[in-house]
Amino acid sequence: MEYFDTLSVYDRLARAGLPDAASRELSDIFKDNYRQQLEFLATKRDIVDVKKDIADIRKDIADIRKDIAELKTTTETNILKSKNDTIKWVAGLMMAQAAIIMGGVGVMIKFLK
Repeated sequence: MEYFDTLSVYDRLARAGLPDAASRELSDIFKDNYRQQLEFLATKRDIVDVKKDIADIRKDIADIRKDIAELKTTTETNILKSKNDTIKWVAGLMMAQAAIIMGGVGVMIKFLK
């Protein structure tokens, strides 16, 4: 709850010898300044809300880390599969090439006899 004792400020200013109007005006100025400063203070509710937001962000970060780990695993699996497929294709092409060469050698041997 906002509270500023303007009467106390007024009394102190009056005891210091300031005229009544000046004491009232300065008391109001101090009160207005006090209210403005209150706008910048965090309430307990603000702190609870910020803590909840931080907890939500931490959960989101944990979820993102999990997604990244899954993506990494999937990517590594896909790379390994592609590597194996490439090796199979290269081996198959080498065998086909060897068969073609052997066939060509066989044909050349027949012509040379």
